[in-house]
Amino acid sequence: MVFTASCESWVKAQKHGFPILMRIRRLVPEAGFGKLFVVSWCYAEDHPNRLPSPRFYSKLERFEQDAIEEIEREGLGVFVASETGLGKTKFYLYTGSTESLAAFLEKRIPPNETVEFASDNDEDWREYDKLSQLIE
Repeated sequence: MVFTASCESWVKAQKHGFPILMRIRRLVPEAGFGKLFVVSWCYAEDHPNRLPSPRFYSKLERFEQDAIEEIEREGLGVFVASETGLGKTKFYLYTGSTESLAAFLEKRIPPNETVEFASDNDEDWREYDKLSQLIE
């Protein structure tokens, strides 16, 4: 399932006095996707506001087009939010198989990039509920 920009909201928040940019989708939890999967991608904090450079934003955009959108087309997971700031971009997804999603993503991470995966059981989409409260 691919979503359009019309079902997304952008939120600018502050953490430790620095801007955090969040993109959160408005959607209903999907059965079979009860595992939260977070992709954390580190970047150089060269700018005083600790947000990424335009070059890094270009990498993120390509990654979203090449990987995140494909995850949904292939039915491997659902992208629910992203968070950028303080030297890290996080992509929040829900999946039915963390192993399949990790294997898929490992093939699409650009070389020499610092990317980490984390996962947790979250059948009730509690983390998504916390994130979506930022847009209500």
